[in-house]
Amino acid sequence: MSSTSISCLFCDDVRQEKSGKNTLVGVYNDVIIFPQSAWDENDSKAALTQLYIANYFTGFPNGPTKIVWWIEDPDGTLFGMDEKKELEFEFSDSTHALLLRITPVIFSRVGQYRYSVKINGFEYEKSLEIRLAESLEAVS
Repeated sequence: MSSTSISCLFCDDVRQEKSGKNTLVGVYNDVIIFPQSAWDENDSKAALTQLYIANYFTGFPNGPTKIVWWIEDPDGTLFGMDEKKELEFEFSDSTHALLLRITPVIFSRVGQYRYSVKINGFEYEKSLEIRLAESLEAVS
């Protein structure tokens, strides 16, 4: 029996090759750093045109599966949604990919945002830190 696992990556874009493979573009290392100039001081917000969450599920049984996902902002409230999102997904291979595209993405505060996905009673969490660059720090 294979082990069950979930992994995910945050990135700017996902492109599908003719062979069916996915190419992830602009993968974030769990941190997005905005320059001070990108943070709107009047509204205290920074934005991305889009953000992809590339999910990979391994070892789950084939067939219809319900997946629940959500994002919480640094104060623990749902981010960009009124309720947790539910999807019906058909597993047919040993490794399954689910690509979520969020557009636009408007961050109203710096800090840790938490992405969670739940499938068949198995829950996975991943954090994404939003911060402002120090004067000489590289920007994501």
